Amino acid sequence: MDVHTAHVLWRLPDESANRIAPEITSAWHGVVYAQADQAMTLDARTGRDLRTGIGLVSPTMVNDGYGLVYDVAARVVDVYQAADVSASG
Repeated sequence: MDVHTAHVLWRLPDESANRIAPEITSAWHGVVYAQADQAMTLDARTGRDLRTGIGLVSPTMVNDGYGLVYDVAARVVDVYQAADVSASG
């Protein structure tokens, strides 16, 4: 959603594109972090995939240096160094 106009920019699921709605875990600087069968990143303006296959889990907290993932079973927070998720491939 555009914060200035309240216009919906994109929506999932999108049946015409055969896309499911992933679970959104966090967002930071135009990147939406999400989880479906695997972790993925989406462009916040378009909803298009930036990268998929980036790991098994998507961070729940993000800044410009790190992503944090809470491990429910171990009751700990795992810290992952940030990578350039905007690069394709």
